[in-house]
Amino acid sequence: VDVALTQDEEIITVYFNLISVFWAEQNLVAFLCATNIGPGSYHFTPHQPFLLLGRSRDQDASAASPFSLICRHSNEDAVMQHLDRAFRILPVGFVVRFFNHKRTVPFLAMNADVGSPQMTSFETSDGHILEAEYLIPPEIKAMAVLSHPHPLYGGEMRNNVVQSLFECLPQASIGALRYNFRGVGQSEGIHGQGKSETIDASDAFTRASQLAEGIPIISVGYSFGADVSLSVEHSNLAAWVGVASPLALLEPEQMPAGHDDRPTLLLVPQHDQYRSPEEATSICRPWVATSLLVIDGGDHFLMGRTGPVSDATAAFISEVVAS
Repeated sequence: VDVALTQDEEIITVYFNLISVFWAEQNLVAFLCATNIGPGSYHFTPHQPFLLLGRSRDQDASAASPFSLICRHSNEDAVMQHLDRAFRILPVGFVVRFFNHKRTVPFLAMNADVGSPQMTSFETSDGHILEAEYLIPPEIKAMAVLSHPHPLYGGEMRNNVVQSLFECLPQASIGALRYNFRGVGQSEGIHGQGKSETIDASDAFTRASQLAEGIPIISVGYSFGADVSLSVEHSNLAAWVGVASPLALLEPEQMPAGHDDRPTLLLVPQHDQYRSPEEATSICRPWVATSLLVIDGGDHFLMGRTGPVSDATAAFISEVVAS
């Protein structure tokens, strides 16, 4: 529906609920908090991306940026390419249940044989205790270490992409260890701009080897976590997976994963705002033992596309183990 406003009118509301209906895979109830929407009409046509509008600012009709979908963490803003139908907005007075970015990921039924997540912790080589959680299936064939997105933008080990991997990989007999970087959640320390986080990742690989002795260890990182883990060489690693990696923490030619005979898989969302498939292909052309797979229909935040990411990761790890 269109919300018609006169030239001087604006909507100012603390609880303005926006229901976006895709008639496809994604259904989202997002929350607009203390956001001012100035004069103008916004018509979302098929395949037009959502753009960001800064919080609490008037929006002139001549400017191109429509709504900002505000979630609890800034990295959870719903910036995505919507699907094959026109986008409808419906303002309502109250929605009983608020779904944030994490809630858009369906929770998969866990196989009874997989067991329950177990909490653990490990100490980094520079003396910080990091919290972690793991799942080990009975017939384990590999162990994936999951590194989460940027801590300064709300990234943590229960991010939607990491959550999907943590739930799905054990179904394929692949154990999963996820952890919080230093300064996140219950992990000690402070954010280290990526440099200190490479220590965290390296020690997480060591902890995974202790939990699954003699089992191949696979690094699986998402976004910032992908850049961090691709920047770490560890003797226990059998392979690397980088999901929506910005390829920006180090110069790409300096990332150990790109110059190692052990295999690397890059999963690049089709509409990634930070590193397009074309850019990633060009940058990684000199890399050895590296393959690149495009996640169709996804943007950097992979809302509604975590299933294909988990499936591709599980298939790659199975190939690594079988080779």
